Amino acid sequence: MMQTFIVNFAGQTSPPIIHQLAKITHENGGKWLVSKINYLDEQVSGLIKIKMPTQHIEAVKDAFTQQKGLTVYFADSTDCSEEKTSDDQQNNLYNMRVDAEDRGGIVHDISQTVETEHGQIINIESNRVFLADSLGVSASMFSSHLTVTLPTATNIQDVISELETLGMQANVVKKSKAKQS
Repeated sequence: MMQTFIVNFAGQTSPPIIHQLAKITHENGGKWLVSKINYLDEQVSGLIKIKMPTQHIEAVKDAFTQQKGLTVYFADSTDCSEEKTSDDQQNNLYNMRVDAEDRGGIVHDISQTVETEHGQIINIESNRVFLADSLGVSASMFSSHLTVTLPTATNIQDVISELETLGMQANVVKKSKAKQS
């Protein structure tokens, strides 16, 4: 019998260790269905959705938990191939980029705007850029790439209009309808 679960981890490790964990999963009949792994300086965080034979799950979980410097959590999950609900089929997926003058609470405001329009943020990656002149830092700019789902009844232009009101120079500069998998 096959089972699907999610591994959530954070701490210090290296790409070769992550590769070794993938190899252990494969050797035990499992596969990584979805993985999101990010490195920042000496730190790593990741989410991995794994499907594998039930009898080998503990061996793979042990391989993750035995890694020094990593904090690891596990959660049961469903397989990606299971049928989607009718609500899932009524959503559109969009990729956007929001650029604005940086200020406190901007990520919260973006999240609230999407939720108010009955949407959900699937992924968000944000950066802050400091602009300097000869006197030092004069401004801070915020840039965020988002993937959001919106009900088909929600017009993406309404969401864009709301996002553009978040800051004096807020501007949604890229939008595209993403493909659903």
